[in-house]
Amino acid sequence: KAITYIHTHYDQAVTLHDTAESIPCGESHLSRCFHKETGKTFKAYLNEYRIQQAVSLLETGFYRITDIAIVVGFSSYTKFSVAFKEIMGMCASDYLREKNIL
Repeated sequence: KAITYIHTHYDQAVTLHDTAESIPCGESHLSRCFHKETGKTFKAYLNEYRIQQAVSLLETGFYRITDIAIVVGFSSYTKFSVAFKEIMGMCASDYLREKNIL
């Protein structure tokens, strides 16, 4: 249920608290169960899913990186950039160059 909630609301300000309320269960319980089932923290999973969505949008070539950052739910371009580099191993513009999209 938590994964479904993330996939449905990733473009919004998703929190562990909101997700736990939607299930319903306690935050601590959700956090432990989520990590046990996915091998990832709630935030790590959310960021990875957001970056997957961002990559799909980047590969279309229709959107600016800064616009995509907001569309996929990051509160700032800086947070998007940090997450993108951490997950993809390069910044978004380098990814576009590597894929010959830029």
